[in-house]
Amino acid sequence: MNSKHIMHVGYMKTGTSWLWHNLINHPDVSQTKIKEDSALLKGETVTAYVDRYNQYGNITLNFCPINAYIDQYLIEQLSQQQQIIASITIRNPYEFIFSMLNSVPAFAKYSFKDYASVAVNQGLWYLDIASNIKRWQQFFGEEFGIFFYEDLKEDAKMYYEKYLEFAGLAHHTPDVSSFNKTSYYKPEMEISDKNVICQLERIIDNLERLLDKDLSNWRRA
Repeated sequence: MNSKHIMHVGYMKTGTSWLWHNLINHPDVSQTKIKEDSALLKGETVTAYVDRYNQYGNITLNFCPINAYIDQYLIEQLSQQQQIIASITIRNPYEFIFSMLNSVPAFAKYSFKDYASVAVNQGLWYLDIASNIKRWQQFFGEEFGIFFYEDLKEDAKMYYEKYLEFAGLAHHTPDVSSFNKTSYYKPEMEISDKNVICQLERIIDNLERLLDKDLSNWRRA
């Protein structure tokens, strides 16, 4: 690849839109208006993907969250392109469920209790987060950055500076005021379904082992 390309592969409701909007205003970034490009999941070859982004020059972005599910063969091919780096933002799975229920219209028909059970028992895609991270890490190594939504909420400016450092981009001041810190959690949304709790705690267990990081502050059980 002739110029740097950043693939941010997830997840929804982790501040990716805020990050993308700030990055496309960075003076070194050349970008189409398309935030989410899932062409690789629809059969596009890595060669065609690279050629398409090379036409824009400078630094380009693809912030499609479902790209986390690109198969291992394609990830390996992408990692062999020297100018491609990848990243992900993750958050507490309990908070993820709270935010999804309140922001996706299709879920509005559910009570929180029913939604939590449906989401987890039918295979909420967030359940695969540890295995997805492991696949990307395997091939990208240090060129795969892992960021935490909680850090963004705590200090958006610092979070952005750390991302710029990872991406090798020059200093750029973000629009901190545009970040929505709204918490969707309400006391009546506490999860009581033991199976749901077990599944969410398993996500945390898997991430703690993979990242060698204490995530006990995420736990509800």
